[in-house]
Amino acid sequence: MASTIKDTTFKKLDKQSWRALVEKELKGKQFEDFLVSKNFAAPSIEAYQNIEDLKALSIDPAIVQSAVQYFACADTKKGFRIFVDDEKKANKKALLVLAQGINSIHFKAHKASIDWEPLLKDIDSSLIRISFCCHPNDLLKNIYDLNPAPNSQIAAEVSPFSPSFNLPVLASDFAEVLKMASKGNYQASLCINFDDLAAAGADFALQLACIKKFYSDWIRELRNHDILHEGLAETQISHAFSTLFFGEIAKHRAMCCMLAEVLQEEKVNTRNFKPGGFRISYNEIFKGGIDPEVNLIRFSSFAFAAMACNPDDLQLVAYKEEDKNYVDRVSANIHNVLCEESKLNHYIDPGAGSYFLEVLTQEILEAALECYDAINIGPWHIFAHHKEFTAALQRAAEELRTLYNNKELLMVGENLYPPTGTTVTPQLETLTIK
Repeated sequence: MASTIKDTTFKKLDKQSWRALVEKELKGKQFEDFLVSKNFAAPSIEAYQNIEDLKALSIDPAIVQSAVQYFACADTKKGFRIFVDDEKKANKKALLVLAQGINSIHFKAHKASIDWEPLLKDIDSSLIRISFCCHPNDLLKNIYDLNPAPNSQIAAEVSPFSPSFNLPVLASDFAEVLKMASKGNYQASLCINFDDLAAAGADFALQLACIKKFYSDWIRELRNHDILHEGLAETQISHAFSTLFFGEIAKHRAMCCMLAEVLQEEKVNTRNFKPGGFRISYNEIFKGGIDPEVNLIRFSSFAFAAMACNPDDLQLVAYKEEDKNYVDRVSANIHNVLCEESKLNHYIDPGAGSYFLEVLTQEILEAALECYDAINIGPWHIFAHHKEFTAALQRAAEELRTLYNNKELLMVGENLYPPTGTTVTPQLETLTIK
């Protein structure tokens, strides 16, 4: 039956008329409590945005959209993060998720060294990408111990917040890794991991300001070793920071615009230079503990927002810590639903043009640039441990915990609709950058 709905069925309301109707429905409740965004970097975004709001933006939305398209990856890898306490058990998990179609495995270990032989048993590293976390000073040792097979794809992940992190040393070591890779006929890349910021409670603005600060210094160091393009291959951020769906997409869009600005400021020739996109993973803050089963839904929603940004690699983790095969299998299948059924990886910047999302993106970007001006204190090794930066991080974490405890920041299954009979008051724990 053909639709008989006409355009005149829906009345066009200006913002003033819309607000009057909303306030009538609220029946005395405060408009700001229900229709204004609680996003930390942009706390004053109203739900209603129109073309006039878009025209008032300081940056042309087309510039942001262009940056997003530039950094978007054509083929997002289905990644999975496995914690290594026992190499044989970790290998078993890896083989299980690989059977679900995963094509990128990240091994994270808290111990000093990994026994690679049992960990990679029956895993063909020429067909999937193997990444691992390591201390910056141990980069060369880890690559040497791993001894990648020809045609392997290897990525080493380091945190720029390690106490002994040293930009010149890391650049020199990575230049040596590239020489080893050339001789061994395998691919090696470096991933700068900013997950620690989100895990410590940093808001969007502080995260992006730190990323801008790091790359401004890192680009100059890479130039000194003539490995500029290779050294800018990957950046890892975390999308498990906010339950605000559009905030996650806006954060990624703002970062693309931020990094594009850094490349322009540092006069990087981008004609033949295409970054490898971004790797996106999850920190543990929003992995709830009261109702672990809800994490499956929570992770799916985070992954949806992350996949909409076309990252190079989307790394999932098991939705709960339990030694049962189905947990890893079900967690890994989130990728399959998003890629094979939702087709999210078929579109670049699907939120482009949305008045609300465009305004939110620029609010975050402007807040990040303002934050950058405030924390741009000396070179990276001074900045990362400076009292002003650590104080800003502590303030952000305290604000995050306060919002959560006051139920202004909501997590279903934790501080919103907890399991029946739960008497424990949920507390959001932020980690300390080490």
